[in-house]
Formats: sequence, C-alpha cells, structure tokens
Amino acid sequence: MFFSKTSLAFLAMAHGLVAGSPMPQSEGEFDGTRPKPGIECDGLIQPSYKDCRSIIDGNVLFGNGDERDVCVNQRACRIFRQGNCRISFCNNEDKEVCDSSKEWGRRTSAIMSYCEPDDSGGYESPAEPKPWTEVAIRANTDWKKAAMKAASAGITEEVMTLEENEAEVKQIEEEQKAKHALHARDDDSFEITNRRKSVERPGAQIEMTDRLPNGGKWVASKSKTETVGITASVSLGGSLFNVMTAEIGLEVSSSYSVTSGTSIEIPIECEGNQSGVVVWFPLFDYYAGKFQPSGDAGSIWVPLDSETSTGNFRVRCLGDA
Repeated sequence: MFFSKTSLAFLAMAHGLVAGSPMPQSEGEFDGTRPKPGIECDGLIQPSYKDCRSIIDGNVLFGNGDERDVCVNQRACRIFRQGNCRISFCNNEDKEVCDSSKEWGRRTSAIMSYCEPDDSGGYESPAEPKPWTEVAIRANTDWKKAAMKAASAGITEEVMTLEENEAEVKQIEEEQKAKHALHARDDDSFEITNRRKSVERPGAQIEMTDRLPNGGKWVASKSKTETVGITASVSLGGSLFNVMTAEIGLEVSSSYSVTSGTSIEIPIECEGNQSGVVVWFPLFDYYAGKFQPSGDAGSIWVPLDSETSTGNFRVRCLGDA
C-alpha cells in the first residue's frame, strides 16, 4: 500500500466553515466498531513513562533480544503493569492473533514517542486488512495501592477478556476524571509546552470515495463533503476548555468545525491494476501544556480553515500492481 501524491498547485481549491457538532472526544473505550488507524493520545490517562520503560527495557515480548512470535488469544488482552503504567496488547478478532515481538515493541515505542512529550497516554490500531488489534499505554488503576501490595513482584502480566479490559479502562478513566475535576476547581491558567502548526492529526483521515479504477478521476462536490471539529483532552465548552483557549488566544467555540474543500478534481494515479481511494487529511494546529496550579496535562487539536487543509487530498492505492 502506498499514497500517490497530487500536487496542491494543480488543484483548484475552495474551502468553507460550517457550524456543527464537534468531534466526540475519544476516550479509548470499546464501542464495537473498529477505530480509525493511527495513534491517539489521551491527556486524561497520564501514565508514568519511567514505569513504562521499566516494563519494556530488556523485555523479550517487546522486541528486546531474539525475535519471537507474541500471540494474544481471541477477544482478549495481555496486560503488563509496573507502578503507574499499564501497557496492553488487545485482540478484537474471533481468532488468535500472533505478531513478532519487534512489531509489538515498535508499536509501543511509537505511542511513547508521540504521546510522552505531552504526558498523555495513548493507543494505536493498524489499518485494514491487518487484524484488529490495539496497543495501549494508560495509567494503572489504583496504582498506589497495587504498588504497595506487589512491591516485590516487579512487572506483572495477566490475561483478561475484552469485556474485563473495557471495564477496567472505564474505571481508570473515572479515577482520572475525579482527580481532574478536583484540580479543575483551582486551575485558572494554561502553560503551553508544545505547539505544532499545520499538522495532520493521527486517525483524522477520512475516506471520501469507494475504490476507483486507476486512470480515472474524482471530482469533489458540495454533496460529498466531510466535517471535522475540535478535539481536546478536556470537556468541550467546559471551564478548563475556556481557560485553555483563552491562554492560547483562540477565538473559537466548542462547536467550531471545518468542512472539506469542493470543486476539486483528483486524478487516480496508481500502478497497473491497482485501484485508488481518495482520502482527506485535514490539517490542525496542536497545543499541549499544563494547567496551573495543578500541573495537569491538557491538549487541543484545532482544524484549520485554509485552502491547504480543506484541499489536502491524497490517493491511497490498493491491490497488487
């Protein structure tokens, strides 16, 4: 699979702003539908990455040492814990899934590289046709009590069903929400520690077409548009959202959203017998930082209403050449 590139200079672009519902904040819960591929960071679930490294360093299951197959039972998860870190390998398929230890380790490292700078947890799923699996890094539920109880045990591993994992993830989120709600009463400022301008948000790509034959073309129209909204680690429209946007200098409401461009013609330029799918990759400004005085992490993705963003289409080529 690869992406063919279409010159933006070639495109006759139009853009627009629409008022609509914001994208729901993703919280890592299973709802029975396969998520969009890529890495999603979640500022609500803040693990200790020092503890995460204690799990990974020297661990053969994460690709250290000789390569081997690491398998996860059907509709189950393998959970690794140390201190305030919980790493999970989950399999949503109805059959056992095996992959190399180095691939599980690569996916875990990718989440750390992307989410650790903002003190966020995160999770990642691959694109079809790969099996529906998830690697996730989260805070460890009630970890202080667990650490005292199992101080001599070091790293622990257990297997649980998807349903058991879902219940525990919800418990983690409720614990984190309660902590943040307590801190939010006093937080009145937001210190920006990370800023990225005009970047693609992992998992935000949207397929605009079904498979189209090589050599064909696709013409966007007003009847075929998609909309993206603000995504934040705090409740949209809540007090912390207002603190964050005021500090950043954003004059946007929680309902701010952007629609894909119209009047754009995209050629399907693949190889041989391949077909192509037109995909929209909206661009965002990203801000991350810490609320004060609590020090809690927060982040926000704001879609850009610009010609470059609303017309940022690429063709995903599928099949053998």
